[in-house]
Amino acid sequence: MTLSLNATHANGISEYDVHSLHGYQMALKTKEFLSEHNSTKRSFVMTKNTFAGSGAYTHHQLGETHRNWENMTNTIAGVMNFNMFGIPLTGPDTCGYISSERTKETEELCARWIQLASFYPFAR
Repeated sequence: MTLSLNATHANGISEYDVHSLHGYQMALKTKEFLSEHNSTKRSFVMTKNTFAGSGAYTHHQLGETHRNWENMTNTIAGVMNFNMFGIPLTGPDTCGYISSERTKETEELCARWIQLASFYPFAR
């Protein structure tokens, strides 16, 4: 919705083709650095910006979500889609991230979201 389909970089490359490539490159270099400098331990790299092939180098966080029932439902599709894209460790901000209100309904929502997140590969 925010990306112009005809936006181009100074070298003529279409923004549409490389939009999330920056996140992929950052994850690749971070994973390489951690592998070189920490050879005895496995590294954990997570990003919100992924590109095709990112699953080899990083895990994916679905990003900030609003605390409501619709966003909770959308996280199911988000996790499943990224699993099909080859990024198996994916998850949302459990209970939502964006909201300051605390009501009886939000307590119920958070309880249900925690129950749902117990089936996700990753939840924070």
